[in-house]
Amino acid sequence: MTQQEILSLVWKKNVHDQDKIRKAEQEKNYYYYIGSKNELEGYLTNALSLTYSIDDITDMQLNYVNLTKKLVNQLTVIYKEKPDRYLVDAAGKKVEKQTEYYLSILPEDINLQDKTAHRYGKVFGTSLTQVYFKNGKIRYRVHASQNLDIKTDDEDTKELELVAYEKYYKDEIFTIIYTADEYFKVDANGNPQKDKENPKNQNPIGMLPFARFFTEQGEGFWGEGVTDVVNTNEQINFLLTKLINRDLIIGSEGTVLATNCGLRKKGLKPDDEDGVKKIKIGIKNPIVVETDRTDIPAPNIQHISFQPQILEIRNTIDWYIKLIALSRGLNPNSFLADVQATSGYSKIIDSLEQLEFRQEDLENARIFEQERFEITRAVNNYYAGTQEGRDAKLQMIPEDLTLVCDFAEIEVQKTPQEIRDDRLFAWENNLSTPAHALMEDNTDLDLETAQQQIEKNKLINDELKRKTTLFESVIQKEQNGQIAKQ
Repeated sequence: MTQQEILSLVWKKNVHDQDKIRKAEQEKNYYYYIGSKNELEGYLTNALSLTYSIDDITDMQLNYVNLTKKLVNQLTVIYKEKPDRYLVDAAGKKVEKQTEYYLSILPEDINLQDKTAHRYGKVFGTSLTQVYFKNGKIRYRVHASQNLDIKTDDEDTKELELVAYEKYYKDEIFTIIYTADEYFKVDANGNPQKDKENPKNQNPIGMLPFARFFTEQGEGFWGEGVTDVVNTNEQINFLLTKLINRDLIIGSEGTVLATNCGLRKKGLKPDDEDGVKKIKIGIKNPIVVETDRTDIPAPNIQHISFQPQILEIRNTIDWYIKLIALSRGLNPNSFLADVQATSGYSKIIDSLEQLEFRQEDLENARIFEQERFEITRAVNNYYAGTQEGRDAKLQMIPEDLTLVCDFAEIEVQKTPQEIRDDRLFAWENNLSTPAHALMEDNTDLDLETAQQQIEKNKLINDELKRKTTLFESVIQKEQNGQIAKQ
C-alpha cells in the first residue's frame, strides 16, 4: 500500500457517515463512563429538549447519576487482582532469567493500564492498547476508541491493517498513521511530514503496535459496547431531573394565581420578560388589593397546588435501575440505594456473578495478553539494537518463548473471623506461614520482605513482653511488701 493510498483511506474514513455514527456513539459511552459534567449535561439537555422548551430547560437544575461507570466496573473483574505472568520455552518449562527480565521492563502502571484496557473494552466493545518506547522505557497507552480511525482486512474484519489518531506537537495537530510496514504523520492539511530519523517512513517493528481487547463478538471490528446501558442511564437522568424540578419543587411548592390585581408593571408589554410584580406571601407580608372599578370581576389571589406523581416517578426510576442491571446479568439489589446486600447468601451470589463475568472475559484477556506480549517483545528487541536501547540496558527476548498468564481466582468475601480461622488452620497444618498472611494483606510485599518484617516485629514484641513481665514483677513485690507490713 502506497503512502498516497494510505492517506486516501484515512481521509475517506474521517468523512464516512457510518464511522461518524460509530464515533458519536463511542464518544457518548466514554463521557458517560468517566462522568464528564459538561458533556453529561449536554446530552441530558438534548434529551429534555424532546419534551420541554429550551426556556423551560434553562430554568431547570439538571440532575444526573452515573450508573454506567458502576455497572462497567462491576462487570470487569479480570484484573481485580494482579495476574502472575511468566515466560516458558517450547517445552512449556518456565524460564526464570527471561521472566525476571520481562517483568522488569513492564510499565510501572501496568495494573492501571490492564484495568483500563478491560473496562474500555466493555465500554466500547473493543479497546486498543499501544505499545511504544520513550525515554528509555517501554510504555502502554490505552486509547479511547472514538479517537481512532482504523482499516481492517476486507475478508477478516477483525484483522487490523491501519490505525490513525490525532496528536498535538507544539500546539499543532497532526495525524499519526500506522500500518505494519509504515509509520508517519501528516499535518492538518493532509501533507506528510518528513522525519530525519526515519526518512523512509518505515514501521521499525514490522507490526501494528496495538493490542486488541474485545469483550463481545459482533459485526465488524468494534462490537456494541454499553450503548444500551448509556441510553437507559440517560432516561433515568431525564426522570430524575423531572422528579426534582417538576414534581418535588413545582409540585410541592405550587404557585400563586392572581386575578385582576393590577400587578402588571407599567410601560411593559404582556410578553416582556419579568413584566409582573412579584408577590411576597407569608405572615410578615400581608397582601393588599385596592380598586374602585366595578366593570371588572373582583380581584382574587389564591394558591394553586398540584398533585405531583412523586411515588410513580420514583418507582419508574427504580424499575429502570433494575432493568439496566438485569440486562447485564447483575443483581439489581447492588444498584438500589435503599437495599444493603450484606448477608452471607448475598455475598455468595455476588461472587458467583463475578465468577461468571470472569469466565466470559477470561479467554479474551488471554488473547489480549499474548498479543500485547508479542508486540512488547518486538518493540523491546528492536530498541535493544539501538543506542537508546543499549543505554537503557535492554536485552533480547528470544522468539521461541511464549507468555503464560495466570489470573487470580474470584473468592467469596469472608468476615475477619473467617479469615482468622482459615489462617490458623493453614498454619497448624503447615499449608502456609504468617509471612504469606502478611503478603495477602499487603500485596506490595514479597516473601523475603514479609519474613524480615515478622522477625522485626518479633524482636519488638519480645522486648515489650520482657518489660511488661518486669513491671508486673515489681508491682507484685510491692504489693507483697505492703501485705507483710499489715
